[in-house]
Amino acid sequence: MSKALIIAICNQKGGCAKTTTAIETGACLAASGARVLLIDKDHQGNLTEAMGFVEEEAAGTYELLMGRARLEEVVRESSIENLYFVPATIDLSAAESELMGLIGREQQLRHALAGSLDKYDYIILDNPPSLGVIVINSLTAADYVIIPVQVFRFARKGLDRIITFFDLVQKRLNPDLKDWMVLPTMVDYRRRDEEKVNRLREQLGDKVFKSQIHVNSSVIESQEAGKPVVLFDKHGVGAKQYRSFALEMAEWIRAGKSVG
Repeated sequence: MSKALIIAICNQKGGCAKTTTAIETGACLAASGARVLLIDKDHQGNLTEAMGFVEEEAAGTYELLMGRARLEEVVRESSIENLYFVPATIDLSAAESELMGLIGREQQLRHALAGSLDKYDYIILDNPPSLGVIVINSLTAADYVIIPVQVFRFARKGLDRIITFFDLVQKRLNPDLKDWMVLPTMVDYRRRDEEKVNRLREQLGDKVFKSQIHVNSSVIESQEAGKPVVLFDKHGVGAKQYRSFALEMAEWIRAGKSVG
């Protein structure tokens, strides 16, 4: 098996569907036969909860980042074939300050994953809404970055900050960090969001995925049911849009690898 591709899903803004994108993309890739590992890096644990995991005292991302557990000790099986996850608990909230005292703190996740990259096809990192050391760890380990953007809150200044952050990590910490792309999410035609999506495409050109994710009740219902929408409502709009995105993302990565 070849080395896993590591994808960090980042945005310092909350409420832009980072966790939903991580779960749905992972489920789509797993359904295609890929072995996928999701890592919950947000102490709020929304991804963990969506996976149906409720063991608050269990080891997870915090122990992994702090070097207190190996990856194989914290990986859990999901109810979906080929889809695995590392849970987050409230303990992860302490990692930001504790990592600051460690030498090589930016490399903690990269080192933790290094011995297991041949066990998965994709590792997807679901990050908190910040640009702190937790997210720096993700970008230092990652090959690619996806930035979900809720278009009605879109601010070019905020996106510029993430792009600058990407460039700094690429230059100083991770020269293997290859590329980033923007995914428009929670698009709502009732707010004339299509105009805002078009404006986003005009500003960023081919750095915006052709796929876009609309506000959709089935996505909310699937979360309440504890299932990815691609399984909960296979033929619905939400499922079709995430499948389309997963295919486009995989093609983007293949194109990047061929160029590299």
